[in-house]
Amino acid sequence: MRSATRLPGAPEWVRGLVNLRGALVTVADLSARFGAPSFGAIGDVLVADALGKTIGILVDSVKDVLTLEAGQLEVVEGEHSVGGVVSHVAYAGNDQVLVCDVQAFAQQVLVY
Repeated sequence: MRSATRLPGAPEWVRGLVNLRGALVTVADLSARFGAPSFGAIGDVLVADALGKTIGILVDSVKDVLTLEAGQLEVVEGEHSVGGVVSHVAYAGNDQVLVCDVQAFAQQVLVY
């Protein structure tokens, strides 16, 4: 993926706009949104449709795709939800999985 065009006034975790098959897509860095160091270059990007728009979500990596049952999910309390982005935590084997509310994340991204 090409580098993103920065959006004036957007926080650092909103990386900017990219052209994806002729459509402008806002790309946001999920790690940076969580307060972790930001990536230098755009790498793995998940494309999601939310709130009637397409957004790109820059991630560390994609390890697996899981189907989680309701009983595997624990609700995350407000003060730990990273501004409403993390809705649940789940456990898959020995791994702890953060479940993000893509709609809430998109709402934060699309204001820029």
